[in-house]
Amino acid sequence: MMKASPMISSAELALLLLKNNVKILDSSTRLGRQAGDCPAMNFRRCRVKGAHYLDLDGLCDQKTNLPFMLPSRDHFVFNMKRLDIKVSDKVVCYDTSPRNVYGFRAAWMFHAMGHKDVSVLDGGLLKWICEEKPVDEDEIEESDFNYKLVPERVVSHD
Repeated sequence: MMKASPMISSAELALLLLKNNVKILDSSTRLGRQAGDCPAMNFRRCRVKGAHYLDLDGLCDQKTNLPFMLPSRDHFVFNMKRLDIKVSDKVVCYDTSPRNVYGFRAAWMFHAMGHKDVSVLDGGLLKWICEEKPVDEDEIEESDFNYKLVPERVVSHD
């Protein structure tokens, strides 16, 4: 059973950052994204220190076109293994939206799958940054991804 409030304050989370059994998940996504608005890339640019990206677009029921439906147990477990999230871990979810809608959605999924210790970061990433809490940021240099197709290395069947 979840505690009365699923929220965790940024001060509480900051104290937990160094513990091995705490998994912080950025579950940011958006409906109707504009070109170039990629939640996974935004995650790489700025995230709560030590956070992992939880792809809600992929962690869903694979048998329907409806977005964000609860995945099958097997699909959920596969993704938790990939992220190394154990049932004994404390999980903290957040997103980048002002109301943390997808953070709550992710926390509900964990709750529905029987996870006992899951919280949502109060204020999400926006509040975390405003309070100058620690973040991880990756520089994304376009020149690092200057791939070009070499046609002579590809054989196609016409």
